[in-house]
Amino acid sequence: MLVHELGHALVAGALGEKVEEISLGLPRLFTFKLFGIPVRVGLLPLIGGTKLDSLLKMRWLKKAVIALSGPVFNFAFALCCYYAVGGFDQIASLAEDQFLVIPTVKSFFGNESLPTPGLTALFASMTPKNVIFAIGDINLLLAILNMLPIPVLDGGRILFAFLEGVFGKVVNNIQAILIPISFILLILWQVLIK
Repeated sequence: MLVHELGHALVAGALGEKVEEISLGLPRLFTFKLFGIPVRVGLLPLIGGTKLDSLLKMRWLKKAVIALSGPVFNFAFALCCYYAVGGFDQIASLAEDQFLVIPTVKSFFGNESLPTPGLTALFASMTPKNVIFAIGDINLLLAILNMLPIPVLDGGRILFAFLEGVFGKVVNNIQAILIPISFILLILWQVLIK
C-alpha cells in the first residue's frame, strides 16, 4: 500500500501539487516523514489514501495521471521483485513452484478455490525468495484490482476524470453519490463471496 500511495504522492508533487499526507490504515498509531511527506500509519491497514491540497481544482488530465500513478508504481515494483528473485526468464518456473501464491484475479472473483496450508507448512515455505515473490504478487494484484472502473478505486477515478474532460464538472455530483455506494458494495461483495 505504501508503494501505491507513494506513487500518487510523488507524481502529484512532480506535477506541482501539494501533498498534505499519505494515510495507511485506521486508527492512527504513528506518523513519520518519507521524502518530506507525512505518512500516517494506522492499526488496520485496510484502506490508504493520498491527501492532496487542490484535488477538486485540478484539470481532468492531471487527475487521471495522478490516479494512474499508483497502479503503475505497484506494477513496476512487482517487476522489480520478480527480477530480484531470478530474472524474467525464471518467473514462470518460480510461479509454478511457489507455495505462497497470492490469490489470483480469478480467485478474487470467486471462480477458483485456493488450498490453505497449515501454519507449519506456511512458515516452512517462507524463504527469502518466496517472500520477495509474494510481495511481487501482492503488488501485481493491487495494480490490477485498482484499475477496475469502480468509483472508489483508481480505475474509477480515471474514468470520472475522462468523463469530466468530456462533459465538464457535472460528473462530480454523480461521483459524490457513487463513491459511498460502491464502497459499501465492495465490502458486501467481499463478505458474501467468502
